[in-house]
Amino acid sequence: MSLESVLALLALALARGDAAPSRRLQSVAPSWTVDTSLHEDTMTLVAIVRVQDVVQATGTLGAFSGGDTRGVSILSMRIPRGPHAGEYCFMLMVYGLAGDTITFRFWDGQTITDMIETEQFVPGSM
Repeated sequence: MSLESVLALLALALARGDAAPSRRLQSVAPSWTVDTSLHEDTMTLVAIVRVQDVVQATGTLGAFSGGDTRGVSILSMRIPRGPHAGEYCFMLMVYGLAGDTITFRFWDGQTITDMIETEQFVPGSM
């Protein structure tokens, strides 16, 4: 599967606008940290984050399962080519167990948004 295909799939998963995500104000950066010693399996995600139909270029994307933080990305990069050229994406290493349901939250510096979609944890996948 090409990078463009992966980006397209995850962009749709995180950005679907049919329902309003939960949003709450928070002026202090969340203390999302991952205890990598708890999980030996990983998967890599590349995500385009849209909040209220606006692609986010900066912020913090967190991945969670239950109450545990499973991945954090604070860096984004501009996509150089393909159907998402010029948009920004976040690269995320997620830790977990096969079958875990992964949820996402995004902090833009002022507001934490609970993203609508989820992903199933698949060890070693991208």
